[in-house]
Amino acid sequence: MVRGSAHFDLARCIKAADGKRIRLGIASCREKLLPALKKHMRCMEFARVVVTSLTPGDFNRPVVLDDGDKYDEYGIRLSPEILDEFGLRDEGWYVKFALIEGNLEDETYCLSLHPLEKPMNCVNGRIVPSTRDLP
Repeated sequence: MVRGSAHFDLARCIKAADGKRIRLGIASCREKLLPALKKHMRCMEFARVVVTSLTPGDFNRPVVLDDGDKYDEYGIRLSPEILDEFGLRDEGWYVKFALIEGNLEDETYCLSLHPLEKPMNCVNGRIVPSTRDLP
């Protein structure tokens, strides 16, 4: 069951990410993405592709951390084309991000971006962790 509405306008987050105005949390990139994608710029490109692929149906819930920072959680099942492009096997991904509003331009900040670790209920339904078989 999805609870609440998003803190941030997804279209603005996608626009910022598509304009390459996107940042990754250090732990998210170093611990989860960098071992698989090998280069920081490749991690950034992957984050851009994932965020720009999100739809309102991928929304899970809004969250507020202990420090008061607000984020939105999404779950997405990536297409085989995206997985092939980045050499990945995990189909379901967890994304937690915020829109950082700027004077001139917005920026999307991904605090978390990693394969799903547990089932997630999104607007369009439940997604579960899964990996695809490689030929």
